[in-house]
Amino acid sequence: MKKINLFLISYALVFFTVSCSSDDDGDVLNNPGTLSIGDTEIQLKAGALENIESFNGITNFNLILLDSNITIVQGQPFPENNVITAINFELFTDASQDLAEGVYLLDDSFEITPQTIGSVAILENVDVNSETEIDEPPFFVEGSLEIISNGPQYEIEFSGVDNLGRDINGSYQGTLTVIEE
Repeated sequence: MKKINLFLISYALVFFTVSCSSDDDGDVLNNPGTLSIGDTEIQLKAGALENIESFNGITNFNLILLDSNITIVQGQPFPENNVITAINFELFTDASQDLAEGVYLLDDSFEITPQTIGSVAILENVDVNSETEIDEPPFFVEGSLEIISNGPQYEIEFSGVDNLGRDINGSYQGTLTVIEE
């Protein structure tokens, strides 16, 4: 099974994170979302969106929702918590600047089509400072995500089943930081 270095996960979080500063507290909820993994409910605190690339009229975005606020250290975003839980969606849309509103279905056929989910990884209790390797994180084998409203205030709902047979669902309402390459 493919191994994932926790250092690489920590590095990836630099590109997929957000913070809520005091100047944007006006409409942001204290706990803008939840992530339920089986019987465990986690409070989501932050979200980020990265435009990876566009090809043939389809744009690939990464959306990550996590249970930690972020601080800026030497100009780079890092989770405030050393141990985090997050869910990462690889999404494809025919909108070029933002996620299109609507339902995205998991499509693991390797055919890239608009309004689909390419993959979903679930990162649970990951120590972002550890260099210990872990097996491939749990992933969706079926599921969907709905963008009810997009920027600047997003409303997102998702549900699915992971490869361990657990029901995964949740929601997020708030801003996302757009990560620029």
